[in-house]
Amino acid sequence: MSGDAREAMTLAQDQARSLRHHYIGTEHILLGLLAVPQGIAAQVLSRASISPQQARAAVEQIIGRGKGDPPAGPLRLTPRSKKVLELACKEAKRSRSAHVRSEHLLLGLLREGRGVGAQVLTRLGADHDGLQRRIGMAGCACSFCGRSGIDVASLAAGPGVYICERCTTDASQLASPSGGEPADNLISLVPAGQHDATCSFCGKKRRDVEHLAASQTAAICDQCLALCREIHAEQQGITDDSHPEKPGNADPPG
Repeated sequence: MSGDAREAMTLAQDQARSLRHHYIGTEHILLGLLAVPQGIAAQVLSRASISPQQARAAVEQIIGRGKGDPPAGPLRLTPRSKKVLELACKEAKRSRSAHVRSEHLLLGLLREGRGVGAQVLTRLGADHDGLQRRIGMAGCACSFCGRSGIDVASLAAGPGVYICERCTTDASQLASPSGGEPADNLISLVPAGQHDATCSFCGKKRRDVEHLAASQTAAICDQCLALCREIHAEQQGITDDSHPEKPGNADPPG
């Protein structure tokens, strides 16, 4: 595990003890992830308006506080928590990471999907698919404005290039028949006389397209803009329809 993931798991045990729980469940892993603000998982959750205070309150509402002091020594992981760690390892391997990082733990929690941690996220209004998508964008940045994938609502990708929803809107506004100035002055239309200017997404030259909008680092034609608008609309329209049931009382809820 990387430093942020190790710290999250250590804090997960601290959270369990503070709630007088005798085990580490998926809810404690979630609270541990939120307690490591420098981790990608905490940043993604923060952008989704999930705060540590809200999550802890939701945990107490769902399962309450325990009775009696937890045993000395490391607390045991619930079967669902073990599954989260197993899925996190798979996510790390899939992304060719040498270490399990905090975002892999969050992905594991979301992929497991039935634990109290996932229920807390649902109760707080989080879009599970949207969280997974944002984690996938975390290592990327818009090629036009430079905003991190964590800070944008969606990213459309080309061959080694990305455009966020805001830059797509700004470029589309410039290329529309009515014209108009975008919210930021990072993008402008390439004059028709610059024949060799190239779309970073499809490779077409300026002479072969009606409009070409460009920043200092990337360019996009009107045809690719139309496609990117569809991609952004689809990404931002994803919703989570799952509603996990509250766990029974026979087994540890994590």
